[in-house]
Amino acid sequence: MFCTLIGIFPAKPNLWKIARTKVLNVNGVALQWTNSYSFARDEDKPDSPLTLIANVLCKEPATPSDIVSAIQAALTEYNLYKECLEKEGCDLDCDDRIEQVECEQWASAPAPLPLSPAGGYSDILASRVQAQGEDAQNMTTNHTMQEWGIFRKNKILSAELVSQLKHLVQNSIDEMEGFLAKYHPELHVGKDNFIFREIASRSLQRFDLRINADSEVGALVDEWIWKQPLVQELLLDMLGPLEEIGHDISVVYSRPGANHQGWHADGNHISGQQDAGWNELGYQTQLADAYSICLFIPLIDLNEDVGFTQFWPGSHRSRDLMGFGKVAELTDSIWDGICDAGDSVWYDYRLMHRGMPNSSASTLRPVVQVIFTKKRYVEKADYNFGKESVFDGNGGVDAAD
Repeated sequence: MFCTLIGIFPAKPNLWKIARTKVLNVNGVALQWTNSYSFARDEDKPDSPLTLIANVLCKEPATPSDIVSAIQAALTEYNLYKECLEKEGCDLDCDDRIEQVECEQWASAPAPLPLSPAGGYSDILASRVQAQGEDAQNMTTNHTMQEWGIFRKNKILSAELVSQLKHLVQNSIDEMEGFLAKYHPELHVGKDNFIFREIASRSLQRFDLRINADSEVGALVDEWIWKQPLVQELLLDMLGPLEEIGHDISVVYSRPGANHQGWHADGNHISGQQDAGWNELGYQTQLADAYSICLFIPLIDLNEDVGFTQFWPGSHRSRDLMGFGKVAELTDSIWDGICDAGDSVWYDYRLMHRGMPNSSASTLRPVVQVIFTKKRYVEKADYNFGKESVFDGNGGVDAAD
């Protein structure tokens, strides 16, 4: 089975309805159309309106080019002869005549490609409180997490608490960078790649600093976040009993000059466990439950200048999407994690994302990261951090090209 992403121009949803009604198989091989479409700008038509995009699933020996040709032929025939399907007992609306219909392949992948809902992500990824109360909020949030792998919750920390935490985090950063300068003077921090137990570089001018649970920052995170009733309710709903959940704390910070990070997921799909497969509702029926949830809390307001984290909602559904992050950009299926200090973004550890550049002149971008994990899951010791300490000789140093 393979997925072909089809672009149809002009962006008229009726053309998608016609195509999925008319093109049911190619070369005798059945097609499976997904039940949704989206819109994106075509890089080859920068001055044109949006293009409609949709996924078609198929098996060999049909090929993506076969599928495109069949859809193009069907839409061209519909357009030329202006068939009225309503007369044939179909409930589809007929568009006015279109001068030209274009169909092309945008991408092909070994898994369904998550697309932005036609109405965008704004309402879908917001954590909502319904009239039925907090239980309904948790149900809504957990459903969002299963389907999209991410949601946003505003003002999880007050401005006063953010200010205190920001001060202590800056002290921790200054202290660790002082240790790097003392014990590894050969390092060009911000340019060279390195990975230690305590801190690792993630790309140019971007770092991930571990926070000890018994430090001042760790104590405040425990008091203000872990013990917060709302946080515990959400975790109970998403990961299960609190006594079976552990958490680690770090600060992801980007200096001015930080560049685009590559698309990645913090954790893999666990070997032997199912992903969502080819079923559109597979995230409900097949996808293994989340084993880890990451919580981001920025300590400054995030914007285009200082940067933010960009996410591909729904990309946690399949292990085979790794390496296809460019499709999220191509199809406008990204969600920009632009939010204020003290807001929170929660995401599945398997979700693909990337850090965006810090283009400011002098502003550090610090984000507290709390990773909540089921205790039975054990991550490889050297997956995100190194085995050797900053204080152990020159281990962990790898000069960048």
